[in-house]
Amino acid sequence: MSGRIFSLNTGKAHTILQNGRERLTAIGKQPVLLPLQMGELGLDGDVQVDKPDHGGVMKAVCCYPREHYEYWERRLGRRLPAAAFGENFTTDGQMEETVWIGDVFRVGEEAVVEVVQPRGPCATLAAYLEEKQLTVWALETGFTGWYLRVLEPGRVAAGDGLTLVERRGSGVSVMDVNRAIWRRGSDAELTERVLAEELLAGDWQEQLRRYVAMGAVAR
Repeated sequence: MSGRIFSLNTGKAHTILQNGRERLTAIGKQPVLLPLQMGELGLDGDVQVDKPDHGGVMKAVCCYPREHYEYWERRLGRRLPAAAFGENFTTDGQMEETVWIGDVFRVGEEAVVEVVQPRGPCATLAAYLEEKQLTVWALETGFTGWYLRVLEPGRVAAGDGLTLVERRGSGVSVMDVNRAIWRRGSDAELTERVLAEELLAGDWQEQLRRYVAMGAVAR
């Protein structure tokens, strides 16, 4: 299962209105036509304002499928700009159902990345797209995107292939994690599989374990 980078996107710090207050963010990204260097902390020229929540080694690169744009434009009733979901890679040919935690992809000719966790939709994204219900809708659909960590740095560009080179995980997809976390309460087998996936970023497992301990998840 492979794909390509439809659009390569970076952003600078800027302010948006969130709950009536100005908030500094870099969610408003723009397509970049020239190749960029990608290191362990992401793309050159891409600012990460909120590093704990939207940055660092385990959230170096955010991916979002271009296939979801048509759905969101229908639901929101308007055209969306490029990189509307604050993603670094707008992907083509990859979806939450088909991408597994632990999948390793070669990007173009040089870089290698690994899928480590879903992207958790947040209030900043809802404020940026001016739709308060967006976070809820994203969790309902599972159309969240995902994060990559960089195993081998290198230059990447729009149009580069995302070639699957190894499946290190146990068969837990990004959508499986979304369903286990956000549709909790009914699928004990799925809960067990997600908890057993050692390559999933630890904070997601901790959150699911809390739900289990609270009795919010069937087990």
